[in-house]
Amino acid sequence: MLSNVSNHPHFSAIETGFHMLYAAGKNAQQKHKDIAVEFKGEIDLVTNIDLETETFLKQEILQRFPHHSIISEESKDIESNSPYCWIIDPIDGTTNFAHQLPLWSVSIAFYEHQKPVAGWVYAPEMDQLFFGLTSCGAWLNYSPIHVSTTEDLSRSLLATGFPYDIRTTTYTNLDLYEHFCKQAQAVRRFGSASLDICFVGCGFLQGYWEQMLQLWDFAAARIILQEAGGRITDLYNCDLPFCASSVVCSNPILHQTIVHEIHSCGAKLRKPS
Repeated sequence: MLSNVSNHPHFSAIETGFHMLYAAGKNAQQKHKDIAVEFKGEIDLVTNIDLETETFLKQEILQRFPHHSIISEESKDIESNSPYCWIIDPIDGTTNFAHQLPLWSVSIAFYEHQKPVAGWVYAPEMDQLFFGLTSCGAWLNYSPIHVSTTEDLSRSLLATGFPYDIRTTTYTNLDLYEHFCKQAQAVRRFGSASLDICFVGCGFLQGYWEQMLQLWDFAAARIILQEAGGRITDLYNCDLPFCASSVVCSNPILHQTIVHEIHSCGAKLRKPS
């Protein structure tokens, strides 16, 4: 696979990413029987495996790169003056994980000066390891991947997700879901944003949108998608920021069509922060 990666200026970080991703994913998979669930919100949950996985990943990073910053979902960020930052989501798709549904992943991204360098997304239950390296390409299980060439929205399979505050917010995404159910071939809801974006990169899906994601939800997968030839922006067709954001992604042919449909159907949209 990646014959020239050994010569990459960030080879040490790349090697570390693969090592700790695989170890974290396999460990989480094996500990399913020991799961304990707590609730952060009415339907937003966290498990002991999320916390253990995050601790492991942080320790691995700090052991090798003690001066790097780390942004993670379940604990306080580690800040430094280093230009390098790791963004980790220990279990993306925690609800799926808690219910023994195999659609969950470990997501790790490596950035320099808030710009993407490398991204890993590993779904152990499905034996799928996605990797993207800026300006080098994207792979699934060491085979190159590319977005689909579908041009017609009505022939497209899309995915989306819904917010944890869906019971109280006015930005439920249900209006857009209804709209695209009538415009696309079908719409799916898998429950793991990083996998949704990677599936677009593979051409399994033609597009994906969501009203609001945290940085760790998309930081790694965006690299994989872009290196697979896809386009990813916020709902207003602007470049993704280094913070929470709405997200829409697809192949370059369909992207403008999907953005147009989002804004032309009268749906209630969150404004950029």
